Amino acid sequence: MSLVNNSSSISDYIKIILEKYVQNQNDISLSEYYEKLIKVIFDTCFQCFSKKHLLKSIENSSPQHFEIAKSSEISSNLDDIWIFGYGSLIWKVDFPFEICHRGYICNYERRFYQNSLDHRGTPEQPGRVVTCIPSVREARVYGMAYKIPSNLKDEVLSHLDYREKNGYERCSINFFHYPDENQPNFKVIMYIATADNESYAGHISDIKNIAEQIYWAWGPSGSNREYVYNLSAAMKMLFPDVIDAHLFELENELRQKETLDEEISNQIESHLKVELPKLFENNITCNNLSRDIDNLLRKLKRNHYQP
Repeated sequence: MSLVNNSSSISDYIKIILEKYVQNQNDISLSEYYEKLIKVIFDTCFQCFSKKHLLKSIENSSPQHFEIAKSSEISSNLDDIWIFGYGSLIWKVDFPFEICHRGYICNYERRFYQNSLDHRGTPEQPGRVVTCIPSVREARVYGMAYKIPSNLKDEVLSHLDYREKNGYERCSINFFHYPDENQPNFKVIMYIATADNESYAGHISDIKNIAEQIYWAWGPSGSNREYVYNLSAAMKMLFPDVIDAHLFELENELRQKETLDEEISNQIESHLKVELPKLFENNITCNNLSRDIDNLLRKLKRNHYQP
């Protein structure tokens, strides 16, 4: 759990909440207000995303492969292309396609070795997303191949070039079908972030360090943890007999951290329920009360959470 750094913004926000209570105190009991205030404190002052929120996001982000409308007017010819998705494109497709297949590529491994500055993080607090790295042993990366008709090829590639602008490059590779490996393979285009791009983070490869970075990261596309959980859930659903050790170990590390964080949150919430009434008794102005709540939060954070 991480307290927002700007202490003045915390105090100012709490002051606004308290002033609203003063204005509407005839419509709500003090005990009910304590409950509301505690909830607002957690939602506003702590950068902590609950399991319930993440689970709801995952439920609403199930693979969309068969939900996107397929046009009967799409043509098929030699100028069609195939796009291979091995990250969020497994469970969230944001471009039109004709058909898709489950499958894999060879001699690569999927790793959370790319900093995300524009989707699952920010330049100030980067997240981590996947790339594919060449493997020194026989390895496979499982994902989805999407057929793009020739009349949409330029539009889709332009969209993906912009989407993957933070260090990813196009390359072509053979795609093999899953689960029926007897079907003929074919060429796909995929985007890889190589080790020489500025956002490559493979030099920090320890799972615990990656999990710590992902745990706090949030960007325009949402929580970084949500990215990991959705990818893991999609892999287990689409490729039930495939073990992605790196992905599953990272997911397990994040969930262990969440369990600990939830215990700490419960302890802090219990203390707030005891201490808030005391602060209300000893203060008569919103300025003093917001200041004391701010101090209380910092004290509880020091006592219950040491990163």
